[in-house]
Amino acid sequence: MANNNPANTTTSIGSTVSTSIVTPQPRVGGRPLVANRYVDAPVREQAQQLILRSIQLLVQASGDIQGTVNLIRLLSVAVGYDEVKIFSMEHMESWLSNPSLTRNAKELLLKLAEVINSTS
Repeated sequence: MANNNPANTTTSIGSTVSTSIVTPQPRVGGRPLVANRYVDAPVREQAQQLILRSIQLLVQASGDIQGTVNLIRLLSVAVGYDEVKIFSMEHMESWLSNPSLTRNAKELLLKLAEVINSTS
């Protein structure tokens, strides 16, 4: 069977591999169809404040294990913020020593290490 598509290449074992380049995002008037919502500094600041307020509310309400698990999950998503890094490091030992929180705390610790490693 001949391979007539110039964007595909047949390997030595007979499988076809695409060598075409991925097309860029569709644009309208020079602007991408999907705009980055967090490109402006005020919007980024508002998003950060919203996340930090949510974390404060979860800290105040985290009296049970599920509340603490939800807090750790939110911290894992927002680990790029300095306040989140500091808060996470302050509480990491107690979370790791709690068997109900260990898995989520390890995930947070891994993400924290990745962020710190990538910025240094």
